[in-house]
Amino acid sequence: MAPLPASLMPCLWLFLCLLAAPCPAARAARFACNATAPRASTCQALVSYAPPNGTATPTLAAVRALFQLRSHRALLAANGLPLSTPPTAPAPVPLRVRLPCLCSGGAGATFQRPTYRVRAGDTLDAVARGVFAGLVTYQDIAAANNVSDPNRVAVGQQLWIPVPCSCDLVGGQPVVHFTYVVPAGGSVSSIAEEFGTTEETILTLNKMPDAKSLLAGQVLDVPLRACSSAISSTAIDRNLLVPNGSYILTANNCVKCGCSSSTWQLDCQSTQGLSSSFCPAAKCGDMFLGNTSSSTSSCESTACSYAGYTNSTSFAILANVTTTNVCNGIKKELFNLAVPAIVGQAIDPVAQLLETAYVGRLGPVELASAAVGMSVFNIISKLFNIPLLSITTSFVAEDVSKHDSSQSASGNISGKVGERKRLPSISSALLLAAAIGVIEALALILGSGILLNIMGVSHASAMHNPARLFLSVRALGAPAVVVSLAIQGLGNISAVVLLPFFVYSLNLGLTGAALATIASQYIGMFLLLWSLSKRAVLLPPKMKDLEFVGYIKSGVFVGIALALLLFVSFGRLAEIFSKDPMVIQIVRSGVLFVSASQPINALAFIFDGLHFGVSDFSYSASSMMVVGAISSLFLLCAPPFFGLLGVWAGLALFMSLRMTAGFMR
Repeated sequence: MAPLPASLMPCLWLFLCLLAAPCPAARAARFACNATAPRASTCQALVSYAPPNGTATPTLAAVRALFQLRSHRALLAANGLPLSTPPTAPAPVPLRVRLPCLCSGGAGATFQRPTYRVRAGDTLDAVARGVFAGLVTYQDIAAANNVSDPNRVAVGQQLWIPVPCSCDLVGGQPVVHFTYVVPAGGSVSSIAEEFGTTEETILTLNKMPDAKSLLAGQVLDVPLRACSSAISSTAIDRNLLVPNGSYILTANNCVKCGCSSSTWQLDCQSTQGLSSSFCPAAKCGDMFLGNTSSSTSSCESTACSYAGYTNSTSFAILANVTTTNVCNGIKKELFNLAVPAIVGQAIDPVAQLLETAYVGRLGPVELASAAVGMSVFNIISKLFNIPLLSITTSFVAEDVSKHDSSQSASGNISGKVGERKRLPSISSALLLAAAIGVIEALALILGSGILLNIMGVSHASAMHNPARLFLSVRALGAPAVVVSLAIQGLGNISAVVLLPFFVYSLNLGLTGAALATIASQYIGMFLLLWSLSKRAVLLPPKMKDLEFVGYIKSGVFVGIALALLLFVSFGRLAEIFSKDPMVIQIVRSGVLFVSASQPINALAFIFDGLHFGVSDFSYSASSMMVVGAISSLFLLCAPPFFGLLGVWAGLALFMSLRMTAGFMR
């Protein structure tokens, strides 16, 4: 065989060196751990373990042996598995392993565990990648065990595997640090969403310049929110931290503490199946650990909460009675919701009254024309808007609840305020509202003549042309009305300002009143969209259990107060809008019906709100059809005999039947 040319010798030498060197490993992970106080520098951390590709799924017993866990129960607890799960059961992938963590020199690593005994043919890279699935690099193993040559380790040598971990606070809050190996296809955003944190938090903790620098196989420090507890500062397990989805056996396994994602309070109970002679009683007077009771007012909840255990003189389990007022937060939230709603609802009738007053000064024909036009506009709008508002309100509220529940369940500990939510219901509602608004506008503009004829305003009437013009202009605001139902208050403020300017300053008369109204509607719509855009992504890439007595009382009170106010002032209020004697006489003829019907109206609207709130749309639709049929029949028959009084009586009958239908449900 001919010798190799001398020129190829350097290439051969380089090739042999590459074969002998270990494969490039993932970037060495170093988790910041700056705690120095004795209690704060040690903690329990979680490690994510998934067997390397191409290997069989291990049993729970095999994973326990690999990480030298002291008990099988500890592995079950870390993964939220039932205590009855046998060691021979296959391990879920990935598996959470709870290990002790020690902070030293500004970094954290698992303390003393796990260890690995070298076998024939092992290299440090094979141990790091093939045995511990990339949780640690061969450089870290070499440095921790003073190994100078990672390819030469003695068979039988005991190696400490320093898995990175941390005990630091995040955002000033105690968390459980989770050592996580990025899978293929993983991203910072998906990891943040899965574990209830933010991209910024992950990037900051792991000193990453941006999300694009994430690599498959990279080891990340992911903080998991932990439940707060009432454990005494003198208890042995005072530093107990439990993240959602797991539990811990403490007090010599006598107490099982889980994390409730609904309240984020530690939920501890006596461990079932242990001998009562070994575990001391855990009680608060007559209440056992974990039991709760409510007061007669249902506002105060009393619980027997775990407060730790001691071994100072004898083994004892501590428990305290904790009382929580669950009503204050609800009352405050209702107040914060009610005040803006009341203000908005108060401005709405004021704006309508001012519009009527300005138009009434133009003359009786203009007033009558505007009244007919507004009636047609309101009828067409309510055919679509009220069902749309009722349904979308319920669905959006349900979507928000699901979003908040998922965030709470995942344990979002980032503390980021003002993060925009991705709610499909909001995008769907806005698009649907815009489409319906355009359809309404076209129907009102193109069908204004037909609609006015139906209302009794023929082409020969002096009101026909002004009413048609008013209705056509008002129709342009239909899309804004549909989209901005939730923010009518701010739009109506602008209407109060714009009405005199358009009607008198620009001398546009009835057309100016319509233009001022639609301008205010679009102002309200844009304010709504601007406000929503800060909170959410607008466009996407049983009844018997309800406590509605308070609502009914409020509705009756408001209805009676409004009835008295209208009865006393209805006649004089009419003079603000028109001086025509015939108009005043007609208005005064309905004062009794309008005033007497207000308590009935209030109750009817309350029952409607309750039905919509629990998505009881089927009953609402059916009852409305029956009520509408009866009332329509009365309205067809009564006016020819009783005149306008028959109309008032028919409207009162309609609202009375709606109230009755709601009460019967």
